[in-house]
Amino acid sequence: MDKLQVKGLNHGGIESAKQALNESGVFLELKNALNLWRPLTFCRLTSTIYFILFVQVQSIIQQIQAIFNQCLAAHDKLETSLHELSRSGDVKSCKVARKTADAQFKELAKELKPLLTSLQSSSQSYQIWPKVEELVAKERELQDKLMTRHSTVVDSFEKKLRGQDVENRIAAQQQKVAALRQEVESLLEYISEI
Repeated sequence: MDKLQVKGLNHGGIESAKQALNESGVFLELKNALNLWRPLTFCRLTSTIYFILFVQVQSIIQQIQAIFNQCLAAHDKLETSLHELSRSGDVKSCKVARKTADAQFKELAKELKPLLTSLQSSSQSYQIWPKVEELVAKERELQDKLMTRHSTVVDSFEKKLRGQDVENRIAAQQQKVAALRQEVESLLEYISEI
């Protein structure tokens, strides 16, 4: 290093400093160190970015799962209201339960929208996005079928139809609701395992 400083000071120019670096071997050592450091830093940076994106996707998925679990809880409340209707005959409370569930579904849909946008735009979600899309579609269909079935039962009860007639009217809807519920639960389980 003394040789470098002396030559740099004696000649006083940039060219002489470059020549001194080349002659002393410091420049070559520095260049080699930077060439080794640069790819390692890039790899570490890339790995860190991918890890951060992965954690971000996991967080979004957990929030989406929480929303869908709230939807399933709302489904259960609707089912409970139908059981209460058959037990107590209170049509008014059943209608209130349906209205409350409908409002909750709308609120949850609002919460879900930005999460879906974030997930879709993430490069790390390519593997899970199709399943999330399918989950959203199945949940919407389930909500529609469940609300239709709920309305059918309440309307039938108001018209004082026989229990067997009501069962006949909702049998196909009940099967579809049960199948959709199973699909939604399976998709939620699949997503949680990724």
